[in-house]
Amino acid sequence: PALEAQAASIMQRIGFQGVANLDFKRHADTGEFKLFEINPRLSHWHILATRSGVNLPLLAYEDAIGRASTPPSRHSGLRYVNGRHDLPATRQYVREGQWSWHRYARSLLSRQNVYQRWSLTDPKPFLHALLSR
Repeated sequence: PALEAQAASIMQRIGFQGVANLDFKRHADTGEFKLFEINPRLSHWHILATRSGVNLPLLAYEDAIGRASTPPSRHSGLRYVNGRHDLPATRQYVREGQWSWHRYARSLLSRQNVYQRWSLTDPKPFLHALLSR
């Protein structure tokens, strides 16, 4: 709650209205949160909220035009899949005997997954990321 209040205070002081992602880092000696970046846009992480029933872009738009928004119907149990981070972690889990490659491959087929880049209806971002390495 204190960090949320600090972020809201910063945004009010600069007169910002809209959606933004504020990145903070905790100072190692003092424990204070220090702002190091403001991204005035939606990030790729918001796809998980949207698929969970909380459509942040729509809520922000409705708020901006003064329209009362319908409370979102939330559902949980989804998992965010980011291959760039998941593959190295899976390699480590396999080395430590906590997972197998077969189990990981099966987990990728779950209907509960929300993929950062993969979509059957729009495969270009995934293919671009795959081919640009």
